[in-house]
Amino acid sequence: MDFYDIVYNDLKIDYDSFAKELGFKKILILGKDISFSEKFSDNVAIGISSDIKTLKQFVQHNVHAIVIKGSYIDKMLISMMHENNTILYLPLSDIMSAYNTERLKRIYYMKRLFEYTKSKKVNISFASFASNNLYLTSAMQLIELAKLIGADERYAKYSISTITKSLCDKYEK
Repeated sequence: MDFYDIVYNDLKIDYDSFAKELGFKKILILGKDISFSEKFSDNVAIGISSDIKTLKQFVQHNVHAIVIKGSYIDKMLISMMHENNTILYLPLSDIMSAYNTERLKRIYYMKRLFEYTKSKKVNISFASFASNNLYLTSAMQLIELAKLIGADERYAKYSISTITKSLCDKYEK
């Protein structure tokens, strides 16, 4: 099985050699390999926002995937995601970048979002979305973090291989 991760472009590494060391076929770089935006734009692969209105615009304009910063549940947004076959990405660096009770809070909210979204039959995937070298993970660590959120191992592997590969195949620059 080939695994993929998504990271921000700020990392100071050789992505290709590092990908193999971490167990990934490819590490996709936001802004280089995959287009993204934190403000509404309809010609991006991933929309990232904490604003529900902006996220709804991304989904309405058929952006392939979104990231809900803060892991808030909005039933209307998730219903729209199901109708438009939009992927939800859960950025696991959000967990790794927090400590103590803040980390527990983020795990709790992400777990609730995962469970609710999964029950509504929306495709969910996991990626590190690492913004610096501290938050890079191996493929096995990504799977274990996904299991911490509530995914079983089979779904975690499926999400970081098949779901992310579909995004890669469709949008890679």
